[in-house]
Amino acid sequence: MKKARYMLNIFILRRMSLIIFICASFTLGDLVSCSSYYPRRKLGFKHRNRLSVTLSWQPRARTLAILSTDLQLATRVQSRPYYPYSDNAYTAIWIGVDFPHDKASQMILWSKNYYQQIRYLALSDFVTPRTNRFRQNLFIGGSTRKALQLSLKPWSKSDFRKLKKIQNKKDFHSLVRSKYGNNLDEKTKKLL
Repeated sequence: MKKARYMLNIFILRRMSLIIFICASFTLGDLVSCSSYYPRRKLGFKHRNRLSVTLSWQPRARTLAILSTDLQLATRVQSRPYYPYSDNAYTAIWIGVDFPHDKASQMILWSKNYYQQIRYLALSDFVTPRTNRFRQNLFIGGSTRKALQLSLKPWSKSDFRKLKKIQNKKDFHSLVRSKYGNNLDEKTKKLL
């Protein structure tokens, strides 16, 4: 009888601590903390596939990571930087050349709800031309400084709406490449 009562008390304490944690995270305005209870296998880490999504840290990144499970993508959120976070410092998306265009389009459209300052997109062969490492990766929240060094043109709302109409990889890549700048500085030309 004592053992059953003890087990019941442990069960109740665990449930209460979970409820307190969730309530505290809601009152603090940090809905992301609730997603930290989401098991890793639910975020796509159980089945190792080659396609992956990396999200730079921002307060609601884990929520976007949970959404990516609908597309069956392995998703990783980078750790919080030590310096103060600014939305304007991470406004780029780097798209792997071999990343499926339909999943990339959906993730880009979803990311606009969480990374609201996103305005630069580029393919991996333009961002890191000498490596194959990122061909199947989608990186959301890339450096604005790097985007400006590459002379990328910012995307407008109508450009993002065009993503919904794209039917194949070739059209997707040509849309992304249409925003590449022509006036690359000498330092950037040497990198390419």
